[in-house]
Amino acid sequence: MPITGLLPIRIDRKQSASDLERFASLGLPSMCRFLAPGLLKQLIIVASRKDAKIIKERLDCAIPFELAILDEDDICPNVSGQRGWYKQQILKLAAADFISTDWYLTLDADLICTRFIDERFLFPEGKAIWQRELASVHPDWWAGSRLVLHDGKHAALNGIVFGVTPALLHTASVKSLISRLSLLYRGSDWTVELLKNAHLDWTEYSLYWTHLSDSDTWRDLYSENCQGLYDLDSAWTPETAMKLSDTKLRSVFAHDSPWPFYVFQSRAGVPLSETIDLFRPYLDLPPTPLKLRVAHALHRLSAPAWRSAGNLKTLLRHISNKAS
Repeated sequence: MPITGLLPIRIDRKQSASDLERFASLGLPSMCRFLAPGLLKQLIIVASRKDAKIIKERLDCAIPFELAILDEDDICPNVSGQRGWYKQQILKLAAADFISTDWYLTLDADLICTRFIDERFLFPEGKAIWQRELASVHPDWWAGSRLVLHDGKHAALNGIVFGVTPALLHTASVKSLISRLSLLYRGSDWTVELLKNAHLDWTEYSLYWTHLSDSDTWRDLYSENCQGLYDLDSAWTPETAMKLSDTKLRSVFAHDSPWPFYVFQSRAGVPLSETIDLFRPYLDLPPTPLKLRVAHALHRLSAPAWRSAGNLKTLLRHISNKAS
């Protein structure tokens, strides 16, 4: 059973390395290396019209699955020009109308595929694996989604609920959620109404899971015996990134690892060139171009901690050593 991959990307030209560059350097190579042939029917990237050409040029390489770039204004025309986290979440739901497979896997630029993934791994006994977490981790998400859905089923704070990206979404169920929202907010577009209700702190996944819980269909779709989709002990912060050891990396990329993805957050503050160095042995990556290393080094110099002459020498020596 093939699936579709869905990745929203917005290029921030103020960053030393954009989400596009992170995905092209780590996420995409890891998917090409570890996804079973034929598993991914299509990778859909959702982007603004101005970013589409840059994305196509950067990713125009030999990959073992179809690549499609969709204009976010074609997916959500009624919220054209809006930006931000809530817009991105709406796009992940609205994209269901453009997906031809029964399931789609939501992705982001900080994800790295770490082990072989095939249909049997993602759908043990015919049901999808999912990331579990306690509702008490983000109680506002679940309370907000209940209000958005007009008294949807309340998630008990000690209950197990759906986690965050990456996530396997059932296409027909997402479309059912959209139909429900359209009926609830008849006379207005559901995407507009969700943006109006951003103050309620809903998320795309809490809306989706609340909808499945209300119809009591989640058990028909998702496995009740699974480890999840990503390692909770990922590099979320500068502190956790600094503690990442060779021993930990070997376990992350173990062939029998229970988690198929590892998160290395861009906000962890590690330059992309150094992140690539960490994962190169496991992904068989080519050397990072000197131009990219220099760009990341100059970006780091903008931080006050790096403005002393001593730190400048250290940084330049790092560039020289890595380039040789």
